[in-house]
Amino acid sequence: MVWNGFLFVYLCSWLSGGTLFFSPVPFLIPFLLAGLGMGIRLLYWSSGCTRLWIHKRKFQLQWQFFFLKRKVQGNVNKLKKVALQTTPGYSGPSTKVCTIYVGNQTYKFGARLSDCEKEWIIQELNVFLEQSY
Repeated sequence: MVWNGFLFVYLCSWLSGGTLFFSPVPFLIPFLLAGLGMGIRLLYWSSGCTRLWIHKRKFQLQWQFFFLKRKVQGNVNKLKKVALQTTPGYSGPSTKVCTIYVGNQTYKFGARLSDCEKEWIIQELNVFLEQSY
C-alpha cells in the first residue's frame, strides 16, 4: 500500500501543476496497473469468500467478491477426487490449496485456511466421495 501511496502523491503533484521531472502518465502506467492488481488482491483476501455446498447428488462451488460471483455446479458422481495442491506464490512462498477434480476441470479454493483446516476438509470430502460411490 506504500507503493500505491507514493504513486498517488506523485500523480496528484503532477495534476496540480507542480510537475515532478516530466509527464509521468506513460511512464507510470505499468506501475499503476501493478498497484491496482495488489490492491484488488488485498481486497479479495480481506472481503472475498468461497462457499462449497455438497448435497447427495449435486455440488456447487461459489466464489464471491463484493457483487461479482462465479459459480460452478454439477453432479457429485462426476467428482473424481479432492486433493491438496501446492501453487506457486506471486511474490512470496507457495500456497497449499484444496483442489476439486471434476472431469477434465480443476477448481481451487481454501487458500486462506490453515493447513490443518485444509487437510480436514480434504479428508472429509474424500470420505464422502468414497461413501457415495
